[in-house]
Amino acid sequence: MQRFLTCPGSRRLPLGGTRPRAVRFGGGPLSSKGTVAYRDRLPVCPRCSVELLRRQRRDIWRCPRCSGTQLAAAEVERRLRLLAPEISDDVVRDVMTARRSRAAAIACPMCGRPMQPVALGGVRVGRCNADDQIWFDASELDRVVELAGARHQRQRSWIARLFSHLFAS
Repeated sequence: MQRFLTCPGSRRLPLGGTRPRAVRFGGGPLSSKGTVAYRDRLPVCPRCSVELLRRQRRDIWRCPRCSGTQLAAAEVERRLRLLAPEISDDVVRDVMTARRSRAAAIACPMCGRPMQPVALGGVRVGRCNADDQIWFDASELDRVVELAGARHQRQRSWIARLFSHLFAS
């Protein structure tokens, strides 16, 4: 006896055996090569309400219209280390420590809950605590990396001056 899963709109999909194609709530096949980000829908840009496109194999989502980017917090840290390999752990920890911001809250592209407005390294972004996702408007991720690199250089130059003073001949 074959079992079926009933979807909204009275669609019946067979369970087991053959794999049914991904179907969006309300019917119709999913776009973006069948990748489902959160339960039953693709993420939507909180700024312009366009479906986000998945970049690479990682959970990096980009808006084709406004160039905003949605990343997991761990992916932001990985990107910091990739783009600035000499950066110290203290600087990464300091940059990744979210500080509350007074900016307006936006909806999380993944789950739809309000994202907490925070500042990462001095740049105002939205962070969803439920999904551990961070929303960057166009070029904000680049600014976070740039500010982290500048902070690393300031820290390094201070240490270099200290060592040169202590070990000067």
